[in-house]
Amino acid sequence: MKPRNIHPFRSAVISTLLALLSASSLVTAATLSIKVDSTKSSDSEPEVTISSHQCDGLGALQFTLSYDSSVLEPTSVEAGSELSNGLIEFEIQEAGQLRVAMISSEPVKTTGELLKIIFKRTGSDTASSELNITVPIAWEFENNTEMLVNSEGGSLELTKPSLIPSNLIPDHLKLPMIIGAAVLVLLVLVIAITKKKKPKPAADKGGSFCPECGGTHPSGAKFCPHCG
Repeated sequence: MKPRNIHPFRSAVISTLLALLSASSLVTAATLSIKVDSTKSSDSEPEVTISSHQCDGLGALQFTLSYDSSVLEPTSVEAGSELSNGLIEFEIQEAGQLRVAMISSEPVKTTGELLKIIFKRTGSDTASSELNITVPIAWEFENNTEMLVNSEGGSLELTKPSLIPSNLIPDHLKLPMIIGAAVLVLLVLVIAITKKKKPKPAADKGGSFCPECGGTHPSGAKFCPHCG
């Protein structure tokens, strides 16, 4: 039997239907948006948050985070406030490339802090590093189907390290401490401006009165310079 030739028009229709079916499957797939929150830190061990901004029942996630190895070195990856129970693994594949994988024991459906990545400084006191997410792959919790992932990078700016790391100060004390420091600086400026210099006391020239003419002559002088 000779093979049937498919009419060009029919072939075009079939191709169009297949494309529409593929597009519809993409539209119905669950989506996930993750972002590196840009931050500025004076800590010796600064941390960066990976947050979720659109999350439809996340079950597992893996990605690579690129960073400047001359400025930072990852030391640990911890669960964020939105990841209550789960398993986290990470490894430095090569300098500047951190591989992160996580599995949640329950579906993650909220927007918020997903992961925290802690670094240590390797460069100067003041530096910055771009942080970009590459090769992100995510799966739904319910059926393990792959999700559509949108990712956005950020940056970490390092300032001169403070004497007291900010993570040792409770959040409810940070604002009062800032206000107190500002008031103290203002008082010092006011005192410096309003303080008046004390006048120097007049020098004691000493001397005594002459009994003859009533004039003064220096102490220790044998004769009066006025009347002799």
